[in-house]
Amino acid sequence: MEIPAHVEIGSGLQVMYRGVGVVLHPRTVIGNNVTIYHGVTIGRGDVWVPEVASALGGFVIHDDAIICAGAKIICARGSLTIGEGAIVGANAVVTKSVPAGEIWAGCPARRIGTR
Repeated sequence: MEIPAHVEIGSGLQVMYRGVGVVLHPRTVIGNNVTIYHGVTIGRGDVWVPEVASALGGFVIHDDAIICAGAKIICARGSLTIGEGAIVGANAVVTKSVPAGEIWAGCPARRIGTR
């Protein structure tokens, strides 16, 4: 599990299966009562650009969100948020913000329901 010191984490974070394969970008903010399963990556979508030149703002995972096994949350420009109570399905590839209470899955991820 790779969680840089700059990551802000709220209370009640659950990292399942000891966080095997979890990688979080340093500009990640995690709210309260978030659940993250194994194999999740939250990271840059512009790795060919030097870090100092990246247009990435960061990531915000709001309260009560669930990020299922193998999900990839990738952003190259601006900020990407996972809304309050949202669910990101297993192996989903999220490239844009997920509104509160929605369930997203697929590659690329899209809304498949509400919670």
